[in-house]
Amino acid sequence: MPIVYAALGATGGIFVNNLTWYNRTKYAYKIAIAIQNNQDSVSASSGTYMKVDEQLRRVFFENGVEAEGIRTNRDYYRKNVDYAAIYFIIAWALNVVDATVDAHLSSFDISPDLSFKIQPGYSEMARTAGLSFVVRVK
Repeated sequence: MPIVYAALGATGGIFVNNLTWYNRTKYAYKIAIAIQNNQDSVSASSGTYMKVDEQLRRVFFENGVEAEGIRTNRDYYRKNVDYAAIYFIIAWALNVVDATVDAHLSSFDISPDLSFKIQPGYSEMARTAGLSFVVRVK
């Protein structure tokens, strides 16, 4: 069960992280296009520019507006959001398969009367000694 929770938690966490960064880069791209079209400016007095994530401002706005770089990052995070969702669904499906198998095997008899033994044996037909594999089932 901890492995299932770890798989679902990790894929869910990756999904949320990529979705957060996708939304940040999407907003930054929108502002970068507005700045390139002279509808906004790169200044501390611009409320929309100051809402852009600080890391994105430092990388893509300080040395001139790099809208294409932001768009590339936005597309990268969008692709990762999709992959994380697919991996989460796969992990969940494996959890369902595991639960189904466990439920099916819950009535499997594992009493002490079941045994597997290796014991010396003798074959009358071949007149040779050897090992016998004995499985005893109720």
